[in-house]
Amino acid sequence: MLYFKKGQEFRALTRCFIKDGNNTRQLQQLHTVHDSKLKGLGFGRPTITIGQDGDDVGGGLVVLNGCGIIFTNPGNYTFTVPTGVQYLHMVVVGAGGSGGRGPGIGSGGGGGGLAAANSIRPLTNSLSITVGAGGAGHNQDSQGDDGGDSAILNYLKATGGKGGRMEEATSGNGGIGMGIITQAIIGQGGAGGSALEEGFDAGGGGGAGGYGGNGGNGGGLNGNPGPGSHGAGGGGGSGNQAGTGGQGGGVGLFGKGADGLAGQNSQDVQGGAGGPGSLLQQYPYVAGGGGGGGDQPGFSNAGQNGAVMICWGEPLSL
Repeated sequence: MLYFKKGQEFRALTRCFIKDGNNTRQLQQLHTVHDSKLKGLGFGRPTITIGQDGDDVGGGLVVLNGCGIIFTNPGNYTFTVPTGVQYLHMVVVGAGGSGGRGPGIGSGGGGGGLAAANSIRPLTNSLSITVGAGGAGHNQDSQGDDGGDSAILNYLKATGGKGGRMEEATSGNGGIGMGIITQAIIGQGGAGGSALEEGFDAGGGGGAGGYGGNGGNGGGLNGNPGPGSHGAGGGGGSGNQAGTGGQGGGVGLFGKGADGLAGQNSQDVQGGAGGPGSLLQQYPYVAGGGGGGGDQPGFSNAGQNGAVMICWGEPLSL
């Protein structure tokens, strides 16, 4: 942003015109030399907004002072790109799988994957959006359910985590992000904790994938849960016999932040939940954590839903 002084006030310079022969043209870009490099100095443009924070627009929630929208409820949506917006920043997170619930074995569900990209020029003014549903928890013996995929059609996709098992030591694998566009950053969800031996029957859920890093694996027979990387969610800890594994940590939707901390394996009843990654205090929305497994007479945890975020203006930290 450039400024000029009027009296004792500094005001933003939003437009500038130059004379070109008999025509008057708007100046779009200035350049200066800094450290032997040519640097651009852009003129500010009016902020394009779609409402106030918290408004419902087409099933999504307005954020970032009207310059963004998030979709956190499972389903299909259509978002119309505001007139005048030329580039978009996008994040999609797949849903977490739920834990398995068995008579003696319940492994954790995998975390959902993540895909993100900055400065995408939209192909059309209408975007088709899908938000995946987290796998359902169970209070009866059952395999865990897979988490649903989330996507912005023709741009980004993030698959959901796999459900945990009730009869095997294997756990649910994490989902992974995929970019239809070349500049996409992807992250893989952590695997759920495996479960078999007495004392660590219920595996923890895997953490959601991060901004170029993986979610932490859930704890269990495979060992202690792991932290997330590159802003991913941490893995949940295992629970004791007749208990429930801890929930895998979700991931924030507004760019890379702090890594999610690992939960703790428990010798008591329930494993500790993994910490969320990339949490933005102003908008504490997270998605994609895998559910912990369960054993009789306990229950298995559901996976967290997926999510989609679209914004414009300042690029995200990726």
